[in-house]
Formats: sequence, structure tokens, C-alpha cells
Amino acid sequence: MFRKYFKLRHEKIYFYSFLIAYVSLFLPWLRLLAFFVPGIILPFGGLTAILLTFSAIHFFWAKRKQKVLAISNIVIGSLCILCGIGHFLGYQPSVSFVGGLYTYFIGVYLSILGSIGILISGILGVKHKKKME
Repeated sequence: MFRKYFKLRHEKIYFYSFLIAYVSLFLPWLRLLAFFVPGIILPFGGLTAILLTFSAIHFFWAKRKQKVLAISNIVIGSLCILCGIGHFLGYQPSVSFVGGLYTYFIGVYLSILGSIGILISGILGVKHKKKME
């Protein structure tokens, strides 16, 4: 279905990384006793959702205009990675304070993995842009 739409390698990497990162926002990021907290309602998860939405709008707009976007993917991928790391650092004192009642769950790891993929697609996009010149 997407084979004809995404012809370049970095576009495919971006699309699949974006899907992984966006789906991870609805997966649990924290577990408090028996309750799972999805990432979309946490502060860093909300910021990641805003960044990913802006990235998707910009990607499909640039795709329609036949432009190569790379620097924005690098910036947004880096910011999303920082949001994931900020989530770890922000909840670390509360994890040790409560005696281990909080645990990190799969959503935050998938979010960081998808953000790394977006960053890599931006780097590959810069390489492709230099190759075309």
C-alpha cells in the first residue's frame, strides 16, 4: 500500500518509526501498584505527542510539495529522545522515595526507540539531500 508513496529509504524509516512512537503514547509508561498509566496523560508524553503530531503534519506537507525534510526530523527526534530521558529522570526520585512502587513499562522504551528511528531518518535524509546536489 505504501510502497509507491514512500520511495526513499529514509521516508520508510520515518513512517515506521513515527508509528512506533505514536502507538507507544497509548501504551503504559508507568505502573503504580496495579494501575497502568499511559504516556499520553503524563507531562513528557503529552509533549512527545505534540512534537510527533507537528512532525507528521510537516512530513506529509513536505511530501506533497516534493521537498526533502531532514533537519526537522533531526530536531524533533532529538527532542522526543530528551522527553523520554526526562521521563526517566523526572520520576526517578519518586521511584526511590516510595520504595519501588513505581516501575517503568514498555511504552516509554518504545517511544525512545521510535524517536531514535526518527533521528536516524533525519540523518539519512541529510545524506540523501547532499547526494542529490
